[in-house]
Amino acid sequence: MRLGSQVDKTEPDVVHYVMRSLLLPTLVVSLIASCGGDDSSSSDVDADVAVEVDASAANCFPLSGPSSDLPDAIPSTFTGESLTWNRPTGEECPAPTLGDTAVPFETVCYVNDTGASVDILFEVIAVDDIKPAAVIYDGDSIPNDPAQCAAVSSDLVIDVAEAYYSVPAGAIVTLVATLQDAETGDFQFVITPE
Repeated sequence: MRLGSQVDKTEPDVVHYVMRSLLLPTLVVSLIASCGGDDSSSSDVDADVAVEVDASAANCFPLSGPSSDLPDAIPSTFTGESLTWNRPTGEECPAPTLGDTAVPFETVCYVNDTGASVDILFEVIAVDDIKPAAVIYDGDSIPNDPAQCAAVSSDLVIDVAEAYYSVPAGAIVTLVATLQDAETGDFQFVITPE
């Protein structure tokens, strides 16, 4: 089961939220609890063959769930008790540097169970007056060296951070919602297959 919601982009003036499950703990994966995750779960498979994924995918959402018309939108809040890290900076991966300031973050992982490569748009949308950032990693956790990202958003954003990535069939990706500065406030993870 999973907690999440979806935004219906077919009706631009109305936002619909649909609860997808009731287990919030599977949404937030802590850096401390998930360090050292194995990135070996990626594999290429034929579209007509069942997709085999690593056992760690059991805690990840399926990429077959959201669609371009109905993406996953997961609300959350950065608080003073949120986990912090020094995030990758710059607009390339691996990142040339990590930030000097510890900022809050939350993670969610997805497994590509579609049988084909899927291009995704990952957005971190600020609800409050905070400056978001988005980072994507291969595997089911943030690696020991956070600079080894797969995709990262630009720091030239105000209220929506975006990162694009092509997820191979059977692969697991970790999506990190974070901030450019040490702030608190509400935000949404939005995951849209393109």
